Amino acid sequence: MSQIKRLFIQVIGWFLFLLGLILAPTPIPIGLLLLLLGAILLLPTSRSFRIAVKKGRSKSPSFNKLMQKVTAKAPKGIKTILNKTSPSKPR
Repeated sequence: MSQIKRLFIQVIGWFLFLLGLILAPTPIPIGLLLLLLGAILLLPTSRSFRIAVKKGRSKSPSFNKLMQKVTAKAPKGIKTILNKTSPSKPR
């Protein structure tokens, strides 16, 4: 993937993720959808985001359990990316 394309995807991903954080407490769950879309864009393109997710998974057993369930049902490509965020895997 070219650097420009990767940067563009990261900018869009961070924008969606941060907008999702802002809108998460609203009654309509659009914020959660934006968080998810942002994370989907950031996980394969941002090493720092993967590290943050890995740290979050190691600190929160309930979040880790949820991610394990999602990983088990995910398609192969997404499963590979989510496995990289597992706290039991080395960097």
